[in-house]
Parts: sequence; structure tokens; C-alpha cells
Amino acid sequence: MTDESEGRDLETAFDDAIELRLDERDVFVASIAARRPELGARLRQLLAAHDRMGMFLEEPAPLGAPATPPRASTSLSGTTIGAFRLGPILGEGGFGTVYEAEQLAPVRRTVALKILKAGLDTDLVVARFAAERQTLALMNHPNIARVFEAGATEAGRPYFVMEKVPGVPLTRYCNRQKLSIADRLGLFRDVCAAVQHAHQKGVIHRDLKPSNILVTADDGGTAKVIDFGIAKATSPDGTDSTELTRQNQFLGTPAYMSPEQLTPGGSVDTRSDVYSLGVVLYELLTGETPAVIEGLRGSSRNSPHAREDLPRPSTRLGGESGSGGRPREGIARVAADRSTDPTTLVRALRHDLDWIVMKSIASDPTQRYASADALSDDLRRYLEGEPVEARPPHPLYRWRKLVGRHRVAFIAGSLFLGLLIISVAGLTWLAIELDRQRRRAVDAEQRADDERGDAVDARDESEAVSAFLSEMFANLSPFREGYDVRVREVLDTAAEQLEKSFASRPRLRSRLRHTIGDSYREIGLFEPAAAHLTRAIEERTQCLGGDHTETRASRRLLAATLRSSGKLREADTILDALQRDESRIDVPRREALATLRERGVTWYEQGRYVEARAALEECREQAERWGFSDALWTLDLGLGRVAERSGDLATAERYLARVVDAAGDNDESEEALSAEADLAMLLLRRGRVDESRLRMQEILDRRTARFGPEHVATLNARANLATLHAQTGAAREAEGELLEVLEIAERTLGDESLHLDRYRVYLCGARVRLGRWDAAEPVIRQVVENYSARFGPNNPRTLEERHRLAMTLQRLDRADEAETMLRAVLADTEEHLGPMHPTALKIHMSLGLLDREQGRPADAERECLTAIDGLSRTLGPENSATLGARTNLGRLYLDQGRFDEAESMLRSTLEIKRRVLGPTAPFTRSCLYNLGLVYLESDRPERAIEIFEEYVELQSEALGASHASTQRGRALLDRARSAVK
Repeated sequence: MTDESEGRDLETAFDDAIELRLDERDVFVASIAARRPELGARLRQLLAAHDRMGMFLEEPAPLGAPATPPRASTSLSGTTIGAFRLGPILGEGGFGTVYEAEQLAPVRRTVALKILKAGLDTDLVVARFAAERQTLALMNHPNIARVFEAGATEAGRPYFVMEKVPGVPLTRYCNRQKLSIADRLGLFRDVCAAVQHAHQKGVIHRDLKPSNILVTADDGGTAKVIDFGIAKATSPDGTDSTELTRQNQFLGTPAYMSPEQLTPGGSVDTRSDVYSLGVVLYELLTGETPAVIEGLRGSSRNSPHAREDLPRPSTRLGGESGSGGRPREGIARVAADRSTDPTTLVRALRHDLDWIVMKSIASDPTQRYASADALSDDLRRYLEGEPVEARPPHPLYRWRKLVGRHRVAFIAGSLFLGLLIISVAGLTWLAIELDRQRRRAVDAEQRADDERGDAVDARDESEAVSAFLSEMFANLSPFREGYDVRVREVLDTAAEQLEKSFASRPRLRSRLRHTIGDSYREIGLFEPAAAHLTRAIEERTQCLGGDHTETRASRRLLAATLRSSGKLREADTILDALQRDESRIDVPRREALATLRERGVTWYEQGRYVEARAALEECREQAERWGFSDALWTLDLGLGRVAERSGDLATAERYLARVVDAAGDNDESEEALSAEADLAMLLLRRGRVDESRLRMQEILDRRTARFGPEHVATLNARANLATLHAQTGAAREAEGELLEVLEIAERTLGDESLHLDRYRVYLCGARVRLGRWDAAEPVIRQVVENYSARFGPNNPRTLEERHRLAMTLQRLDRADEAETMLRAVLADTEEHLGPMHPTALKIHMSLGLLDREQGRPADAERECLTAIDGLSRTLGPENSATLGARTNLGRLYLDQGRFDEAESMLRSTLEIKRRVLGPTAPFTRSCLYNLGLVYLESDRPERAIEIFEEYVELQSEALGASHASTQRGRALLDRARSAVK
């Protein structure tokens, strides 16, 4: 066997071994040693060296001091801490041991539990351990491992529970999957996004390396950044960085550390992480880090990272031995791992990727990218064929990029101009070259000054924003006692301080104003949100111009705010103008998709479901085509809601289930939380009560464990479950539950929260189920008053609740008052939303019911037919609202003794409901009941028996045999049987 193949086998065995638990590893190595003793011996040596190096790198020690062996620790595997049963050890750091653990309650799942090592309870180590827990808690990003829970053992040793990432290191994943350069860069950009998120939270990782970036293989490859154990908090509300980062402690992995990290007392900031990302990128492209690390404990001047002659990636692969190149036989393997050949690989790395990597790992921090986001954006430019910022912006370079993107057209033009160019080239070349040499020196100096200025500006802005936000939000830290400061109070204070704190910095002021406006929007305070966003647009237009990406972002967010507040026409006008501007200036695809998506959602709110569905489907198609996988969840959620409103419940369930399945049990993103709640409610509508109840209970258990019993997400889950109880025969218990939810919400969320009115609507529904219309009326009236004050009387939400109030008055036998209100609401709805809006058509249906009860059958029939015709055209003939109108018309025909017409209408409606809603759905059972009445009243008791037997069976399963509706059906069944006898 050749040395090369022996080396490959050793590398493969080593990669496999270090992924195993220690007990499994011993068995694995023993099996190899039995077959190939020499390979087994070399593998044991390599693993031992790896373990020693791991302990050395993870255990900070004073620079220049001899390493001391770590204190032996006793494994806690098999014991239980709180709700967690500890399994095997996954890894050990300098001050913490990580166990695989099984959470036993309230949900079962596999997690990673990190606990402070016994004996390492010095103040410094405890503080560093607490810092890691707080660091993780600050962040919520799909590419960062999340923290679930924290606490202390009975012995007082702190621990925290985090997401267990079932992945392999980034470089190993890429090599095993044979990912191309483009695919590697796409995955790497996800890592950049995670690091940028951490930086925005004031956190520097300081130990970015492939083994701290794990990629899961079961979902198409998702990168997760882990191990913030030596992270440095840069904002004042984080852990004191001076205390936890003493001058003479060595923190990190030297092969990936920046020169300033290797310098005692060096100043570390976000650009240190950019350096580490650059080294990881270098390794992703070439298979190795830039230089072999020597003198780990020496000065950074002796570190190869500080040298200016590090080989470029293309040189490392394509150069000669001794000048930074690799042996030819090694290059072939590297290229094969990237699904290409050596020549193509070197050509791909040369120039653009060389410049991007070398800018990232510049020894001078001011020469690097100012942020991880800037690095990611330059990689995007490379992938899309645009000029990269890392290259000096020479006109000839940008010309080549332009040609590359429009190759066919330029070939034709080149043939025509070729002779002319050749004839003058000789005369102009010398002048151009001389001028180029002169400008190169000037440009280089100017670029250096600009980049230093940009870096300083970025750092100053980051520090200013961090200080401002830290001061504003200091009392909101979840780690402080008395966490009762209202978010609105903090935002109001921040808004007041904004002008004074940033009077001379309009761009930075506009960024913060945009953020404050977004925060107001998130908590449902749309008026101050719109005011701040309008000011942000004005300031950004003045500073940056109306076409700048930041200005467009504020315009888009203002449209979303107006939409949420019910000002749909104003929102649509803004989005229409924004779309025209974007088509004129050719914005990035992601921005164009964001605008189109927002317009689709606005159309959905306007009841323009056909247009909304077309817009969102186009968004999803483009997002999938261009690889914007992070946008798919939001689009699927929107499409599910449009389909549900359109009556296409099967499609709605498919979209919502896709979001829930993709998210998994541990995802707590807004889209995942909304989708699982929507899906559970949809299942209830379709009559799948047990499945809906199971999902709702799981959601409640998970949210209680994750957020606590009084968090708004938990309250929402309780309210949804109570609504199910109200609809399935337990309305009295549902009323009690909703009253308790309201009490907690009033105390914790404040009187202005939108959630309170949603809970009131649910409470009204429970009281209606109990027949307590008198108790329901003041509740829904309060909702109408609140919505009118917040959104205006003609907002879609307000109009819906005014309609509900009118129907409540009708049930209280206040027919005149109900009719007056219904006609007023209809007039306002038709004026502001249009005569074909679903709300207007449903009001026609309510007027038909009122006319029927008031003995006006002709008027009732006209109103029902208007509703059916309009709903069929706008929502579709199989929409639940359309089917409800058809059921009401069938009941009207029954009351008039028009039995043939009643049977025809109800039977055809029942067939559609069984197919679309399901045979057990509440609306299906209601239609079945009315059809049974038709047969009973038209002297066809045999048919009535058949229908009422089915009805009683379905009602018993759904609501119980003792429910009033079940008993009423059983009485009608007995009556039909008596008629036969």
C-alpha cells in the first residue's frame, strides 16, 4: 500500500473517530487495529495528540506559562438534573462539560447540557460560564445554536441547556458532499449572516473555526455556529470583557486567530471574527489554512499570520513547491472534493476570490472588511458576476465583469470593433500604461485612507449605537430582578433622546429611527411607528437619496405598518410606487421579492385573494429559483392563509404543514409559531377535532416550557385551546380559561395590547356557545370601541367586529337596532372595501337571516342570492362562506315549504362540504341537520331516519352524547321513527 493511500485511510479513520463518543471510539479504533495494526497505532497517536491539543486550546493559560494538566472530573452520565436525564459526554472545555441529555418534561427531546466542572468554582470561571449563557441567550438566529434553559444543580453548579446540533464540521461536510465552490460559498454566507447577527447583539465569537461551525446533513445542509464559550461581549449590558479577558490569557485556536488576538493586550473587535472567517474561507477553498502555525505562545510578530507574504489561495494550489504551492498529487484530491479539476479550480480562485480572502485576512484590521456582512456581500457580488469591492475599482476590471455578464452581445460587438481597436492600440498603450502607473499609486493611497476611514466610522457607529441601546434597554435584561419595564416606555424614552444624542449624525439617526419605528410596529403601536418611519424616509432621502436601499427599506416597512393598521389603500399606493422605482433602478432580487411579497399580503388583507395568491406564488417560485431558502417559510405561511380564506382548505393544510414540518419541534421563529397555530385551527375547521386538540396541547406545553406561563406566546396557545373547547362541548370551561388569560394579559401586556381584544373575541364566542348573548354583547362592544379608536371605524378589522356586534344584537331580539347597524356597516364596507369584499357579502347573508326571522321571505331570498353570487365569484363556489350562504338559503326554502328546492340546495351543498371540509366538520354536520329537517317536514321519515342517525353519531363523537345539539338530534330521530311506525 502506498504512503499516499495509507495517509488517506488514516485521515478518513480520524475524521470518523472524532465524531464518536469516547466509549464508541475505543471500539472503533480496536476494530481497525485488529485488521491493520500499524494503521491502528498511528490512529491512536493522532487521537491522543488531538485530545491534548483540544484541552490546551480550550483551557486558557497565561502566555509563556507551561501547560498544566486539567483536573480530573467525575462523569454525571446517568444522573438527572431537573427535567433532564444526562447521557454520554459530548465534549469537555476548559470550564464546562457538555452532556447529551434527554428532556423528560414538559416535552421530550434530545438536548445538549453544559455544566460547570466540579472544582472550577473560582469567581472568574463562574463569571465566564455565566457570560457564555448570557451570550447565547442574546441571540436568535437559524444559524446559531440556541439556548433553551438555564439553572443550577442541587450542589450549586450552574448549567444551561442548548440545542444539540447533529452535524459535522463545515469543511468535512463540504468535502464529503463534494460541494462546488459556489455551493461552499452559499453555505459560508449563512455563517457570515450568523456572525453578523451576533455582532449586532454586541457579541464577538473569537474562536470561529470549522469545528465550531457544524452542518446538519438531514435537511439539505444547515450551518450552525456553536461554542460561544470564549465570546467577548462588546455592549455595556453584557459581561465585563475586561474581567473575563485578562491581558495574559490565551483564548482561541491559533490557526484561526487574528494577529491582535495573539498579541498580549491586543484590541479585539468584530474585525477579529472577520479574520477568522477569512481563514475558514481559505480552508474551504484550498483545503488548508494560510500557514502552518509556529510559536503559538510567541509574539504576534513571529506568527505567520502577521507576515505579508501569505500565499493567495490560487498560489497555494497552483504554485511551485517551496513558493506556497502544494504537490500536484494533493491538488487533484482537493479539486475532486470540489467537483472539478485542478486547472478549473485554480482559475476559479484566481483574482476575485484571491482578493476577497486576502482582504479578509489582512494583518492590519483597518484593511479588512468592516463586518461579516460586508464580506458576505462581496461574495454575493462574485457569485452574481459583479465587480468585487476587494479589487481596486479599476475601469478595465469592471469592464471585464460587464463583458462576462453580457458575453454574447459583446462578442458580436467585438468582431465589428476589433480592427479599429488593433489599429489604435499600439499608439495608445504606452500613454495608458504610464497614466495607469501614476494613478495606481494615488489610488492605493486613497483606498487605504478610505478603508481606514470606513473602518473607523463603522466602529464608531457600532459603539455609539451599542451605548445608546444599552442605556435605553438596560432595565429590560431578562437576567435582572424585577423585569417589569414596559417596552413602550423604553421606546418612548429612546425616541425622546434620539434628536439630542445624534443631532449631528443624520444617517445614524435615521437608522435608529427606522429601528424604533419597527419596534413600535412589533408591539402594535402603529401610529408612532408610522410617524418614525415617515421621518426616517425623509432623513434618508435627504442623506442618501430616494433610490438608496436604506430609503427603500423604510418605505417598505412603512407600507407594512400602514397595512397592519388597516390603511390598506395608502399601503398599496406606497408599494405600487416602490415597485415602479425598483424596476427603474434594477434593485437586488431579494429586495424586489420583499416588495412583491408585501404587496401580496396587502392584497390578501384587501380581500383580493386571486391577486394575492398569484403574487405570493410568483415570490415563492423566484425565491426557490434564486436560492433564498430563508424566505420560503414566510411565503408558504402566506399562501396557506390565502388558500384558507379562499376556501381551499386542503391546499391551506399542505402549505401550513410544510412550514411546521420544516421548522421541527424546537423552532420558535415567528413563522413557525404562527404556522403551527394556524394549522391546529384549520384542523378544527375541518372537523379533525382529536388531531387539532393534540396539536394545540403540544403547542401549549412547548411554549410554557420555552417562554413561561405568562408570555404572550403561551397565552395565545391557551386561548386557541380554549376556543377548541368552546366548539366541542366544553364552553363553560373555555369561558373560565379565557377569563384567566385576559386577566394575565391585562396585567402583563397592558391595556393597549392587540392580543387583549383577540382574547375578548374568543370569550364572546364561548358565551355565544353557552347562549349567554347578554354577557357576550358588552365584550364585543368593547372590542368595537377599541378597534375604532386604534384603527378607525372603517378599518377591515373594525368592520368585521361591528358586523359581529350587529348579529349579537339580533340574537338578543333587538331586531330594529341590529338591522340599523347591519345596514350602516354594509354601507361603510362597500364604500371603503368595495361591494364585492367578502365582509360586505357576509353582511348581505346576515341581512337575509334577519329578513327571514322578521317574516320577509322575498327580501331574505334576495339577500341570500346576492351573497351566494358574490361569494362564488370572489372566494369560489366551494369556499366555506359560500357554502354557509347556500345552507341558509336551503333553510329559507324549508321554512317556506319549498321542499324540492330546499332538498336540492342542501344535498348539493352537503356533498361539497363532505369533500372540502370533511364529513365531521361542524359546518357539514349543520347542513346534515337541516337536510334531515327537510325530509321530516316533507313526510319522508325513512330518509329522515337515515340522516339523523348519521347526525347523532357524528355529534356524539364530536361533542358527546349529552350535548344539547346531540339530544336535539336524537329527539328528531325518535320523531322520525315514530312516524314510520
